[in-house]
Amino acid sequence: TAMGRQVFAQNDSDSEY
Repeated sequence: TAMGRQVFAQNDSDSEY
């Protein structure tokens, strides 16, 4: 999800740490 960028999500397809 796009929220992966803001929140440190588990394994979001859109998580950019």
